[in-house]
Formats: sequence, C-alpha cells, structure tokens
Amino acid sequence: MPCCNLKLHKGTIVYVDMNPVKGKEVLGKRHAVVFERFPGVGGTVTILPLTSKAPPKPFPFLAHIPKGVAGLAKDSWVKCEQIRTVSLSQVGKIIGKLPPKYISSVTEALKYHLGLD
Repeated sequence: MPCCNLKLHKGTIVYVDMNPVKGKEVLGKRHAVVFERFPGVGGTVTILPLTSKAPPKPFPFLAHIPKGVAGLAKDSWVKCEQIRTVSLSQVGKIIGKLPPKYISSVTEALKYHLGLD
C-alpha cells in the first residue's frame, strides 16, 4: 500500500491505512482528504478521513462530498473531528482532487470543529 513520490496537494483524495488506532479513532484502510498547506514536509501529511456512513443528522463538523466528485464511488462525509497527521508510508494511491467549492466546505467544517470561526 505505501506509495512514495506522490504529488499531494490540499484537497487530494488518497487511500490511507489508518492503523494502528486507539479508542474511538477512525480505523482501517479508507479514503481521506489531504488537508495541509505543504503536504509531505517531514515525511508526514495531515489528513481528514472520509466515511460513507450517513450521519443521523447534519453536523457542522462534517462536510458532504457527493458520489462521483473526485473519483468517489459513494456519497461521503469528511470527518473533520478526526483530523490526523500520518506518515507518508501510510498513504496509498491518489483517488482524485476536490474541486474548490468542496475544499471551501471542508475548510468551513474544520474551522467550526477547531473553533476558528
């Protein structure tokens, strides 16, 4: 799974091995959004995991990405409350790139979660 020499940019959707985890952290191999200004510096990258499980109600710390956007096969939600920095060795293939309007909605959800409004 590890892939090196990736051309990562903010908004890139990648496949990530989230293991190992503790407690209620998101686990497994899944899609995630690269979400930092300079991805890959120091051999790490900050990501926001995605889930295809619809929330029971809209939450301001989740950003919805519809099926088909950036190569996603299912409707997905960006879990801004699960922000994580991982080693580049945990990053696999690139799935796609979010269009600017979706990067903006993820930014707003992350700002809400971090209390940066």
